[in-house]
Amino acid sequence: MRQIRSCEQQAKRRAASLEAGGLTSLSVKKVLAVYTLSEWQKEAALQAAQQLTTLKAEHPQYPTSALVDRMFLQADLNDLLCMFDDTNVQWEQAVRFARQMLAERGVFSWVKKQNLAHGTAPLSADVFDRLKREMRDNALPAPAPATSRGIRKAVARWRARWSVRRAKLRETDQVDPELLRQKVHMFWRTVSYVTAKCHALEQEPLWLNLDETSVSYSPDCCQGCVVAKSHWCNMHPAGPHRRVRPDRRRGAFTYVALIASNPAVQAVLPHFLISSSARMPKKLFKAYHALPKTRLQLLRAKSSWATSETMILIFKALKEAVAPWVPSHKPILLLDVAGAHLPKEVLRAARTNNIQLIFVPAVGCGCDINYIHHGLREFMQHPTEFPPPVKPSAAELSVIWPKRRRMSYAYRSLF
Repeated sequence: MRQIRSCEQQAKRRAASLEAGGLTSLSVKKVLAVYTLSEWQKEAALQAAQQLTTLKAEHPQYPTSALVDRMFLQADLNDLLCMFDDTNVQWEQAVRFARQMLAERGVFSWVKKQNLAHGTAPLSADVFDRLKREMRDNALPAPAPATSRGIRKAVARWRARWSVRRAKLRETDQVDPELLRQKVHMFWRTVSYVTAKCHALEQEPLWLNLDETSVSYSPDCCQGCVVAKSHWCNMHPAGPHRRVRPDRRRGAFTYVALIASNPAVQAVLPHFLISSSARMPKKLFKAYHALPKTRLQLLRAKSSWATSETMILIFKALKEAVAPWVPSHKPILLLDVAGAHLPKEVLRAARTNNIQLIFVPAVGCGCDINYIHHGLREFMQHPTEFPPPVKPSAAELSVIWPKRRRMSYAYRSLF
């Protein structure tokens, strides 16, 4: 009988906890304490409830703001007033939890403001000083002076509780949201116009994308097995190391890749490795061409960087690769506004080789397109706003080009 009564009591406690969103009676007190001491900030109370619940986020009884309202309205007013009695033992633990959470939440809000409003990432010592100040403001004993290691551990525990990580902020230009909207709108308007033009000519758009990446002369050594230092006695004084010639420690090749929307076209697309003539002697260049032919093409030029000359060669190779599909498809190449893509001779070469260029707009003074990617994702969430297929004017198209670059010749070459 005793075991039956115990099981019945456990079942009642589980049912009551489930009705309260997976919160125990002590957890409910903690949520109410956070709600009251934060001066009725429902977001803080909901955060506390979701932190204390035993339910998973996908559970239908997972705490919501409606649950916080119901808990507060069902609470006994006399019991809530006991929260402010320092001698009341029943509320002591809940009040201490609430003050600790509000202090840490204040630090989180401060760090968020420093990141978003001021563009700084506070150090552990700064976060620890702010935590001491917030604890004093919430009537909590400030932590004793700690060593550097103690400060790092205390801040690490706070980061783990509040999903904050150690990282560096990216350096980038400030982007005007309205200008970003104009750039994204112009990009999709150009895509819409070119697509409609292809359909009018009874051709299917063949979407292509080109991008370059740097390949170091001496790539980083992969991580593997290395013997302990105690076994280095008879080795080189510097210990085990990879020998790299000084002239190979700096510098890089340029690798150019192409992708296509059509899998059959993708199978025949070439890719390129650009090298300077000093790094790739004629003897090595001829030896490579004597090997069985692959889709990789070596381009030997004055520089290892992509230039207008190498872009013209790439367009010629691309024309040969897509030639079997050209009668029924129109090659449309998407590429960024890097300096090698914009010269007049490059745009003319694309037109000569029957390749339609569409440029991903520039952001600020450089070619960082993370903002544009974000804008494109936001735009695609509203497909009903897709621009009509109207040919853009030269003045309208100018919004996509980098600052301080005259591109008056581009319109005639693109359209």
